Amino acid sequence: MMTIARVLIFLVVCALIPGTATAQRSHEGSRRALAECQAKLNASPPFLALRHKLGSRASPDIVFSTDKATAEEAQQLRILLRDYIIPCHRFALEVAGAHAAMIPALLVSQAQSDANYERLIAGQITWGQFMRDAKAIDAELDAEFDRYISEPQK
Repeated sequence: MMTIARVLIFLVVCALIPGTATAQRSHEGSRRALAECQAKLNASPPFLALRHKLGSRASPDIVFSTDKATAEEAQQLRILLRDYIIPCHRFALEVAGAHAAMIPALLVSQAQSDANYERLIAGQITWGQFMRDAKAIDAELDAEFDRYISEPQK
């Protein structure tokens, strides 16, 4: 899942890298849609039920958890992934569209994040492993963004 911080970093990156005026105008709607999608996700019943274990509101101790998702949590995670997280992917890709070099890294990150959720839902990993993997996925994408920003754009 793209955390709020990752969404904000992504939006800042897209705002800092100049494109054509037309491209910037066309992406404003996508940027708003991404922010609205993220807000809808954060206000969703499954996220609110799991907020103590997910995202920036998660307990810092969750990374040490050896608990697996309960059947109820797995169902909430399934809904969260299907109905809220995956639909937001397309808006992130639309925003990245003006910066084609970022799209492969974003696609990889989205796939890794989705797979991380699927492993938690399937009971293959614990909450702690899920959070550690999510942080690693976020850090990898952040590093890609940093490389993109630091490289001269053509």
